[in-house]
Amino acid sequence: MKSDTFEIRPSKINDILGIWLKDEEMMNILVKLGFEVYPSPSLDDKKFEIRSPTWRPDVKIEEDIAEEIGRIYGYNNLPKTLPTGVYPTHVDSFKKDWRVTIGENLRAQNFNETYYYSLISLELLKKAHLNPKNTLKVSNPMTVDHEYLRPTLIVGLLESIEINIKNYKKISLFENGRIFSKEIEGKTKLPQQPRHIGAVSTQLDFYGIKSVVMNIISKLNIDNFEFIKSESTNIWSENSAKLIVKGEEVGIIGELNANVLKNFSISNLTSGFELNLEKLISHASEKVLYKPLPKYPSIKEDLSIIVDEDVSAQSILESIESLKDVSVNKVEISEVIPWHGRKSVLINLEYYSSKKTLTDKDAAVQRSKIVRELKKRFKAEIR
Repeated sequence: MKSDTFEIRPSKINDILGIWLKDEEMMNILVKLGFEVYPSPSLDDKKFEIRSPTWRPDVKIEEDIAEEIGRIYGYNNLPKTLPTGVYPTHVDSFKKDWRVTIGENLRAQNFNETYYYSLISLELLKKAHLNPKNTLKVSNPMTVDHEYLRPTLIVGLLESIEINIKNYKKISLFENGRIFSKEIEGKTKLPQQPRHIGAVSTQLDFYGIKSVVMNIISKLNIDNFEFIKSESTNIWSENSAKLIVKGEEVGIIGELNANVLKNFSISNLTSGFELNLEKLISHASEKVLYKPLPKYPSIKEDLSIIVDEDVSAQSILESIESLKDVSVNKVEISEVIPWHGRKSVLINLEYYSSKKTLTDKDAAVQRSKIVRELKKRFKAEIR
């Protein structure tokens, strides 16, 4: 059974091989290899019709013929010339993939990556205290389990924890994926589908999850950011905060609502965060500012104070950082607990001087200035 014929252009064969063979030379090579060659009836066409031998069904296109001719002509006989012109480059190849950086950072902080369905059930929405009317519904769902498009990543993460909590008491998961909003995108006229990064941990409280987020922000080289107290919502408890980067709201962090956790059979105190990945990455920078290693050792100590319930942790930090005559290199709040109608705040302080090694006496002077400011501004008491 004969194979079908196909056309080749001698000029194209020469272009592929980078040589110039006469038509007769090409025909002689192909005929000796068992190919049937039929010159085009019109000399203007300058094409050959080729029929491959029965034992060469793999030769079907022009490039296959070029390979056969080149093989017989001899690859060593082909001219050795370097390519000319400008080498093509792909701009995106030189851009840093911040999503990979964030994923690696979370894995380094003992979080495991998980993937959940973009489609969720009505039951799952109700467990998370989310209103189905504010959620996109699929017009022709395949099953009742895949009826709605997820409005948040937290729902899937909580479902994953519920499945695994029977075997593991301490679980930290994160997911990188899209959520779906009823708000319409201006250009596409479709519902908005921003990419988010979300995480949930049964091991961390508010300050633990805040430390995780600050570690991510540090990796992205973002310096102008703040946390502002947020009101409790369906999923989040009162102990939550919005992340603001350069005046733009990027996401929310905090402890999850106890009633929601109960619906997912989670008894542990559980915290998490959900950030708009696209907004967060837009503020990232590859420029890293060099900071020399400290020449002298620092002094670390904890300060426990009692303040009113309405005093925010952020205002305490800002008041300490605003003291110009205090050599505080680092200040953090690691614990907040109720205290007889008020609250107890544990502040981690680190004193450092670039001019000398600080002594305990120096640290006492610094501490007294901080305590005086806190008493004056917040009527704080030393615990």
